[in-house]
Amino acid sequence: MSTFCILITATIDPKGMSFTRRKNPKLRENDYIVALERLLSVCQYPVVFSENSGSDTSRIEAVFKKFPQVPYEIIEYPDGQNFPRHLGKGYGETLAIRNAINNSKLILDSKYVVKFTGRYIIENLKDILGDLEKEGDFMIASTFDRNITYTWSLFFVAKISFLEKYLLPLQDKINDSERKSMEAVLYDAITMAMADGEQCIPIRRTAILTGISGTWNAKVNPIDHYKVKMSVAKVIIFMRKYTKAIIRRIKIISGKIKQ
Repeated sequence: MSTFCILITATIDPKGMSFTRRKNPKLRENDYIVALERLLSVCQYPVVFSENSGSDTSRIEAVFKKFPQVPYEIIEYPDGQNFPRHLGKGYGETLAIRNAINNSKLILDSKYVVKFTGRYIIENLKDILGDLEKEGDFMIASTFDRNITYTWSLFFVAKISFLEKYLLPLQDKINDSERKSMEAVLYDAITMAMADGEQCIPIRRTAILTGISGTWNAKVNPIDHYKVKMSVAKVIIFMRKYTKAIIRRIKIISGKIKQ
């Protein structure tokens, strides 16, 4: 069994998706190819490429064949964009995650799923995963903002059981037009897991992110993202703040207090 399996979510043709400025399928396909080549050149783990727009993936397949040392699967979901556009790309991404879990042998043979959006490159992914291997057993590792009120959904590491039990059941709550993003739902899923006593940890190392933003159709500036390198002292402070945030979030979810 592999410790990690990298799950790349991809939408080559967003088909008029709301809140998405980078809509040209050819440009998006090139983004995926550039990022994939960069990943495979340093990758030591299995990779699953989950495409959810029914687009041709022959060029993606050609990239994988350049790196025969990396086990891979391309999971296609032709109907993965068959939902109202106002729900947003996060809703479609959960469909891609669900479809990959249901159809990937590589994911089932791995302890953790390393999920990230395929047009981005995490330059120090190897170092981050090396850190997490030393953490011991955990349910999910993710990145939060400084106020512990927001979770970065672009990249996280989780067990399949977290996805199946906590994240995917909340899929229908995602609605970008009502400001209920994938990030907000992932945050809710994590707080629910914590309330069940599961080990949810912050990713300590700064993630160096490059690539093109689909939302803004512009190059990503790494300093725009939540990248707080966690010392031991900061982790303690994080956990104290996180506990308070969890208690409040559980009350919100249960309807005891208003958002």
